[in-house]
Amino acid sequence: SHAAAPPGEPIDSVAGATLLPEVTSYLEEHRIREELEEMINGLRSNGSSGAASLVGPAADALAAPRRAFRTTAEVRSAFIDFFADKAAHSRWPSSPVVPHDDPTLLFINAGMNQFKPLFLGQCKEGTAMSKLKRAANSQKCIRAGGKHNDLDDVGKDVYHHTFFEMLGNWSFGDYFKEEAIDWAWELLTQVYGLPPDRFYATYFEGDEGLGLAPDEEARQLWLRYLPEERVLPGNAKDNFWEMGDVGPCGPCSELHYDRIGGRDAAHLVNMDDPDVLEVWNLVFMQFNREAGGLLRPLPAKSVDTGMGFERLVSILQDVRSNYDTDVFAPIFAEIEAVTGAPPYGGALAADASAVLPGTAVGRDTAYRVVADHIRTLSTAIADGALPSNEGRGYVLRRILRRAVRYGRQMLGAEEGFFTKLVPAAVGPLSAAFPELAEQQDHVQAVIADEEAAFSSMLSRGIKEFNSRAEAIKQAGGGGFDGASAFFLYDSMGFPLDLTELMAREAGLAVDVSGFQAAMEEQKARSAAAAAASKGDGALLTLGPEQTARLADEGVAFTDDSFKFDLGADAGATVRAIYGAGGFVDAAEAGGGETLGVVLDRSSFFSQAGGQVPDVGSLVEAGGGATFRVSSVQSFGGYVLHVGSLESGSLSAGDSVACNVDGERRRRISKSHTLTHAINLALHQVLGEGVSQKGSLVDDSKARFDFSHGKAMSAAECERVEALVRTMVAEALPVHIQTVPLDKALAINNLRAVFGERYPDPVRVVSIGPEVPALLAAPESDEWEQYSIELCGGTHIPSTSDFGSF
Repeated sequence: SHAAAPPGEPIDSVAGATLLPEVTSYLEEHRIREELEEMINGLRSNGSSGAASLVGPAADALAAPRRAFRTTAEVRSAFIDFFADKAAHSRWPSSPVVPHDDPTLLFINAGMNQFKPLFLGQCKEGTAMSKLKRAANSQKCIRAGGKHNDLDDVGKDVYHHTFFEMLGNWSFGDYFKEEAIDWAWELLTQVYGLPPDRFYATYFEGDEGLGLAPDEEARQLWLRYLPEERVLPGNAKDNFWEMGDVGPCGPCSELHYDRIGGRDAAHLVNMDDPDVLEVWNLVFMQFNREAGGLLRPLPAKSVDTGMGFERLVSILQDVRSNYDTDVFAPIFAEIEAVTGAPPYGGALAADASAVLPGTAVGRDTAYRVVADHIRTLSTAIADGALPSNEGRGYVLRRILRRAVRYGRQMLGAEEGFFTKLVPAAVGPLSAAFPELAEQQDHVQAVIADEEAAFSSMLSRGIKEFNSRAEAIKQAGGGGFDGASAFFLYDSMGFPLDLTELMAREAGLAVDVSGFQAAMEEQKARSAAAAAASKGDGALLTLGPEQTARLADEGVAFTDDSFKFDLGADAGATVRAIYGAGGFVDAAEAGGGETLGVVLDRSSFFSQAGGQVPDVGSLVEAGGGATFRVSSVQSFGGYVLHVGSLESGSLSAGDSVACNVDGERRRRISKSHTLTHAINLALHQVLGEGVSQKGSLVDDSKARFDFSHGKAMSAAECERVEALVRTMVAEALPVHIQTVPLDKALAINNLRAVFGERYPDPVRVVSIGPEVPALLAAPESDEWEQYSIELCGGTHIPSTSDFGSF
C-alpha cells in the first residue's frame, strides 16, 4: 500500500490496479494461488452455505490469464542460481560452439559435449574440469550437419532451431537419481511457479532383449510428486540414452508439460503434439556399454540433464511458439525494419509447395529462417569458425546462403540485409556470452564478405539451373537429375530446397534419391581422406571400452614427461599390446599386422596441437625384438605406439628402449617454434583481429591457420617475412617453464588457442625474455614485442636455428 497511497489513506481502484503485477508475482512465488484453487474446489464439492459468494469471484480471478513470467535473462539466471546457490554446483561457462579439441563433432550439440572427458575418465589431470563434482550452465549449441541436423526443418515449424541454448546440471560421481528428480521438480514448480498438474514424467520400462530391468527407482521417486497415471513407461528409444556404440549410458526420465491443462494428456506424451512437449531430460549414467553390447555397471554413477532454453521460455511466457518469445522478438523487429516486410504473423505451411514469394506463409517462414540463422552464424563465427568449402565451414556457408536466399526471395530484402541483423542477434545474448559482443565487428565483416560473394554466385547459379532445366525439357524429360542438383549444391552453394523450388516453377521434379546418392559418395570420399591424413594412427584407437579395461587391470597412465628431452633415459615396460582384434598377451613378427603398444613411460611425442607424432623404434632389452613405430596417439592418458613388429616377439611385461628419430624431431621442433614466430609477426602486421585456428607442424614445413577478414596483400606477406628474419638475426633464446595457469594467463601479450583446455600448471614458451621475468612483471608493455604462448609441443633452443625464411 505504501507504493500506491500514503499510510492510513484508502487506495482507489486505479491505484490498486498498479499493485496487481506485484501481488500476482507474490501469489505465484509463494504458491498461494495453487492453495486457493484447492480451497475453492473443496468449497464447490462441499456445497456449504455462504460459499457461493466467495467461489464465484475467486474462481473468476484465478481463471484470468497468467502474466508472462520472466524475460529470457531472468529464466537463464534463475536456473543457474538455483543449482549454484541451493545445490552447490559450480557455475561452469559454456564452451565455444566450435569443438576445438573434439574431432568427432562438427559443432557442440549438447550441454554434455564439453564434459565427455570427465564421463570417459579421460580428463587431463590438473585442469579445473578434472576437479568438478557438480556443474550447471547454459550451453551454446548448434545442430546443423552430422548426426544431429535440424537445418532443413528450420522455418517449417515453430520449434526447430539450428542454434539454441541447453540448460543443464551435472553430477560427476556425486549425487544421483533422487537429488536430480527432487531438484528438477522444485525448480519447475516452486521457482518457476509452473502448475504441478500440467506435468507428466516418463521412466525406462526395461528391455528384455538388452537384459535391462525397468527403472523402478525413478518411477517410485516420481510417484512422490505425481499420480500413477502421469508417471509413464517409455521404451529404449525414448528413455535409454547412449553416448555412442560404446561408452557410458543409462536410463533417462523425461518431464513433459501440457500447455493446455485441465485434461488427461498422457496419450499425447512423446507423440509430437505441439501442446504436450518434453521440457527436461534427466539422464542417469550407470552403465558402460562395451563392444558386443555387454553392459557393465559404472563404478561412479553420474547425472547429465538437458532442458531446451527456448522451449522453457515459451512455456513461462505462455506462448505456443518459441518464435513468439522475447528470444526472437528483437530480431524480428530488426528484420522488419531492414527489409520493409510486413510484420511476422506466425503463418505455417501445410507442405513445402506452399512456401512461395508473395504469400504470408513464405514471408513468415523466411522470418523464422533468417532469425534462427543469424543467431547461428553470429555465435559460430564469434567462437572461431569461418565459412569455407569443407567441414563445419561448409555447413556455415550453407546456412548463410539459405538465410540470404529466403530473405531475398521471400522478404524482398536487398543485398547486405543479413549483415545488418548481427547487432540484433548479439545484443540479447551478450550478457550471458560476452565473447559475442567482443567479436561483433569481426562477425559482421565475415558475414558481409560471404553475403556479397553469394549474391554474385546466386546469379550464376540461377543461370546454370536455367540452362540445365531448359536442356532437360527440350529432351522431353520431366525430372531434374540428382547429379545436377548435387552439382548446384556442391559447387554453386544452392540448398536442395532452392533447387526444388526452382524446379517446381519450371514444371520439373528433382531426383532427390539421386541427390542423396551423390551426397553419400562425397561423404565416403571425405571420410577416406580424413583417415588417410592420420596414416597408421587411424587404424587403431583406444575407445572408452579399451581405456576402461586398462584402468580395471591396474595399468597406470603413460608417463610421457620424457618426451621433451631427447637425451633422457626412457627405458620402459610394455603394459599392453593391442591389435585389430583386441588386446593380446604377445605378438610375433612376420604377420604384417598393425599393432599398438602401451608403455608405462615413453619419450615419444604423441600427435597433439598440430604437431605430428614422433617415429622410431622400440627395442627389446635383450635385442630379441624390434618394433617399428610409425605413429603415436594419446587416448585418455594412455600413449599408444602404433606400428609393426619387424623382428622377434614382444610380450606384456617386456622391457624396451624408446629410440626416437632425433633428427626428424629436431626438424619438427624447428617448424613448431616457427609457427610461434609467425603468430607474433601476423599480429604485428595485421592487428589483434588475427586468431589462430590451428596448425600443421611436421619435419618439412610449418602451416599456420588463422582467421582474418580478407586475403593478405603481397606487401603484408613481405612484412611478416621480414619480422621473422629479424628474429632469426637476433638469435633469440627460447625459454620454456611450467607455471600455474592463473599466473600464465596474467602475462601481457600471452597467446593461447581459443577454446583449448589447458592443464594447470601449464607450459609457457617465450621467445626472448626468460619466464621468471614475465612472472615478475606480468603487465609490462615490453612483452608485446615478443612471442609468448601456452604450448605443449617441442621447440628448438634459439631462433638462429631457423635458417632462412
